[in-house]
Amino acid sequence: MDVIVYNPQKGRLETIKAHFTEETTTWFDGMGHPESVSMITDLDGNLLITRDGRDYCKFQTIPATDST
Repeated sequence: MDVIVYNPQKGRLETIKAHFTEETTTWFDGMGHPESVSMITDLDGNLLITRDGRDYCKFQTIPATDST
């Protein structure tokens, strides 16, 4: 599914492909608040955060951790 996301690392909107499944996505009941998080999706180690009342999602890159 094509999804419009805001990429803060690039400072712009872009379109990415995302698959929302039970294994990769956690859904929340936002209780109708416009800024409530409605779902968080793991996209190959990155987060896709979707809020109620938004026309786009926020894409967040998770920095790799050093295991040493």
